[in-house]
Amino acid sequence: MPHVTSLATDSDVIDSPTWDDVLNSLRALDSKEKTIVVLAPASPKGVPEGEEHMSIGGGSGRYIAYVTSDNVTFWNAETAGGLDTSVTRLTVGGQEGEYAAAQIVSLDVVTIVARAYFERGERTPSAHWVQR
Repeated sequence: MPHVTSLATDSDVIDSPTWDDVLNSLRALDSKEKTIVVLAPASPKGVPEGEEHMSIGGGSGRYIAYVTSDNVTFWNAETAGGLDTSVTRLTVGGQEGEYAAAQIVSLDVVTIVARAYFERGERTPSAHWVQR
């Protein structure tokens, strides 16, 4: 049984999503109309009563992803050794914001981190995580 019981996007909520639902939602992100995917476990840990979730935003080859268990501490999937200090503008959750270049990852990375969170509720050790 997967860890995730809820998938929310800019315009839709799917209860008891399948991995295909998650994958299709990630692939649909375009940083214009489709800008966010939120995965959460069942309450009391996840939404609506809890705080634990994974959020993936952006699209068109540029994504950000984070995991939180308490909505206070956030772990971001980042580019390992990200020495680039520039910022990138990206629309996430319908709002344009500035993100450190190291926070921008590929669709391959967000697919890997989403799968680990979806199945086991964990930050996969195959990704580089930074607490922000």
